[in-house]
Amino acid sequence: MATKTIITPVLRFWGFERHPFDDLVLRGDEMSLFVDRDTEVRRLQNALSHPLCGVFGAQGVGKSSVLNKLVQLTLKDGHAVVTVQMMGTSENLLFREILAAVLREILAENIHLSAKLKLKAEQELERVQNSIKYISSVEAAGEVGWKALLNLAVKTGIKKQEEHELAKHTEETTVEMIQGIARNAKDPFVVVIDNLERAKYILNNKDAYFRFITKFAQTIDTTFSELGVPFVVSLDQSFPDRIDGFLPGAEEAYSFSFGQLVEVKVFSPCDFFKLISKRLGHRKWPGTTDDFIEQDAFWALMLSTGGHPRRAFAVLREAMEMIAAKNGKKHIRLEHIRAAIDECGEKLAETDMRIFQFLVANGSHSSSDGKFMKAAGIGRPQLRTRLAELQKKGLLLVEEESSGNVKRDIYSVENLDQK
Repeated sequence: MATKTIITPVLRFWGFERHPFDDLVLRGDEMSLFVDRDTEVRRLQNALSHPLCGVFGAQGVGKSSVLNKLVQLTLKDGHAVVTVQMMGTSENLLFREILAAVLREILAENIHLSAKLKLKAEQELERVQNSIKYISSVEAAGEVGWKALLNLAVKTGIKKQEEHELAKHTEETTVEMIQGIARNAKDPFVVVIDNLERAKYILNNKDAYFRFITKFAQTIDTTFSELGVPFVVSLDQSFPDRIDGFLPGAEEAYSFSFGQLVEVKVFSPCDFFKLISKRLGHRKWPGTTDDFIEQDAFWALMLSTGGHPRRAFAVLREAMEMIAAKNGKKHIRLEHIRAAIDECGEKLAETDMRIFQFLVANGSHSSSDGKFMKAAGIGRPQLRTRLAELQKKGLLLVEEESSGNVKRDIYSVENLDQK
């Protein structure tokens, strides 16, 4: 079924039925917009032999899209996938949400069980959904304990004979049921839990969040390690940062519970340029990417957002709206991006912009070049520092050049036209 969209004034002006820079999680037909991330997806695929693996990174960087790509490939390989969005109001509901998703896949006949388990999937799904519903209601009402839960059940109309069943699905009993399903599944399946970092905002406490993720990882490690059912999760940056703060080295830090924890980083300039091109092509832009945005404007976008897709898309949307409001030429120039950057609360360092404009116009240079220093408006020590910072962020390329005993770092920008 085609997605229905209201054609807004900005879409009508630019000639799009849907916005090319919607901030969306890629799934279904939209997976054709997936760019790069080959290394991250490959590492996750290879980590499925472990009980637990995952991705981490800043909000809006594309973790959910990476997980959806993994789901797509895993299904293509013939394995069932259980997808879970952590949507509950409490960290005490996670395994019940997982069980509900597993039971739906059983009812859809995507997971096949041994007859000896004698599982009444439809009945258990109703039970666990009731448990989720009423625990959420109790916590929202500020009441505690099973007595309060059962009182609320009466108030909201649950049948008297069903009251005793609400206590059948605790987190502990749910883990046991998932374990039994995994043990009796005829083929292995994969559990993908997106948005696990939501627990950080539910708990509103960094220490509690760290303990929650650690306990979850330990439960998976001790309960499911021999059952061939891998769990794949998404986390924010703070969890691996916290581990690194206590243990030396990332790999050693993750080894206590994670087979692999893959970072989803911001896009490189060429990959982000490719992403813009794919988005425009998908929305049937009639020209080239250069017809849509000039290169100075593109580099200003990269410098201000660092290649973070959510932030960069917001700037592009703002620039498009500004041009449409003035009925201008359908071409994003540097002045439009500057104004959109300010409007979106981003920052563009003018020194960095001058550095990029010089390198784009004049090719590779070292920090010792007099014309380069003059164009940047700073001295050699400051220029060297800025170049190193930009290279560290993945915005510049660097090569070492030797002449006798003298070694110099030569900096350049990626050639977008060759990508």
